[in-house]
Amino acid sequence: MVKGLVVAGALLMASGCQMLQSMMPAGDEEMPRVREGTLAALPERETRQVQGIEAGSGPADDVSIETVMESYKALLPLVDDPRKQVTIRHRLADLEFQRAERKMADTAVDELAGAIEAYQRLLSEYPEREGNDKIYYQLARAWELRGATPQQLDTLDTLVRRYPDSDYWIEAQFRRGDLLFIDGRYREAEQAFGEVTLASQERMADASFLVNAHYMKGWSLFKQAQYQEALFSYVEVLDL
Repeated sequence: MVKGLVVAGALLMASGCQMLQSMMPAGDEEMPRVREGTLAALPERETRQVQGIEAGSGPADDVSIETVMESYKALLPLVDDPRKQVTIRHRLADLEFQRAERKMADTAVDELAGAIEAYQRLLSEYPEREGNDKIYYQLARAWELRGATPQQLDTLDTLVRRYPDSDYWIEAQFRRGDLLFIDGRYREAEQAFGEVTLASQERMADASFLVNAHYMKGWSLFKQAQYQEALFSYVEVLDL
């Protein structure tokens, strides 16, 4: 599907920038997109099932999220190891986010404040903790569910800046590019998508981000009237 769109785009652009430009949406009209959905709509990297505290207990679908949360809360004051305490608090924050996410999906009621506050407190108290990249990733998802685009972008900015080796880096950088493009910041979007293409090839990562990044980099260049460079970006996809 994506390659088909790219081929079509390349043929149109090769026939002349003026003709291509005349076929493009103008003003506030919606621009064609490769993918649908947003960060919040993507599958999470980790399973959505939440393991119980003791071996043998069922996932969150069999034991309610609230029950698992209460078990963790009861365990927390009994744990002396500071590292284990932080781990439990992180799990509680993830559970609270999952609960609020489901609540919003079912009732459109926003109860994300608790999860957001828990994530922010962990980042504030343990700024150098290993695994904070996941917290930033989840926090960005929470901001997106709230429609808080500036906070979402700021969180993604921090993730890609502080954690260049994170498993979440490529996706976070792609989402940055997406938000920058929507905001009309085409030069910055071009740079973000360009970094995704480079990192995806170096890490042999999910090809879907590589293909879509080339495509969106092409659109970003087109929006800057760099038609030849945009064509080159589209053509890159044909070899993938």
